[in-house]
Amino acid sequence: MFFKKGKNAEPDPIMLANDRINAMELEVSEMKSSFTKLDQEVSQDVKLLKDEIKDVRDSMKTLKSKANVFDNAIRENIQAETREVSKIKLTNSSVSEFRTEIGKMQEELKRMGSEILRLDGKEISIQYDKGLEKLREDFDKFRKKALTIDDRI
Repeated sequence: MFFKKGKNAEPDPIMLANDRINAMELEVSEMKSSFTKLDQEVSQDVKLLKDEIKDVRDSMKTLKSKANVFDNAIRENIQAETREVSKIKLTNSSVSEFRTEIGKMQEELKRMGSEILRLDGKEISIQYDKGLEKLREDFDKFRKKALTIDDRI
């Protein structure tokens, strides 16, 4: 710093102004450096945020896709279960029809059994009648032989 010569040695106002300007320029330079550093940090943070947003969007797409797959799987399971219930209903209906048919068949078997018993009775009587007829024939033959023998005596 330069001083005026003389009794009242005061600092030169131009020099003081120059020193203040230099100090201000230094502050401005430091501020620019700080702003540049902050700008870089903010830019880096913005880039990180954009990357995170992209990751979140990708995750959302993946979740939506998985949700759709899960939803479709649930729908397919519901449809399969509905088909199974229909099959069970059809099976129950078929079992009921089958039981009805078995009941009819049992009735028919009973009827056939009684018919067989009735026919067996007729067959027995027919066989009895045939046996009786044979006995009569045999008796007639015996009687003829007996008469023939009697005639000879």
